[in-house]
Amino acid sequence: MELQKRLDLLADLSMAAQGFRPSPARLVQLTSLGLMWLHPSKPPVTGMTEEGKAVFLSLLCDGSGIDSTDLFSSAQQFTPSVKQFTAGSAFLDTLEAEARSGTRVIPSVDEALFAFWLCHQQPPPPPPLADSAAGNGPEEGDPNAPGIGSD
Repeated sequence: MELQKRLDLLADLSMAAQGFRPSPARLVQLTSLGLMWLHPSKPPVTGMTEEGKAVFLSLLCDGSGIDSTDLFSSAQQFTPSVKQFTAGSAFLDTLEAEARSGTRVIPSVDEALFAFWLCHQQPPPPPPLADSAAGNGPEEGDPNAPGIGSD
């Protein structure tokens, strides 16, 4: 993958890690790549898949010498202070802006740890839509099917 495409992907996933939703066209691309999920609720809810988190952290740490195994064990016990949260958020904002302008930013261990922690704070995808929404509702006579007179 060419450098600018990698940087654009890093920028998009950095924003997603912070809970921001990409543009509709980019969201379609990222979901088709399996990097993000979309739940068509009102309003729509998005998030990063486990693969998306792994790709983001790989792109983030690429060339930094930071070992993701070390980050994983450190993140288990990490609870950022207000100062660390502010610094980590500022780093991710800078990372996104610099990546979009074609500049690669190498994180410090603390910045990478914050990004790792933040990714893993994201909620998991919601359960799939009910089968009835897809036309595969409960079978007639199913005692577990909701209906008139049910609670």
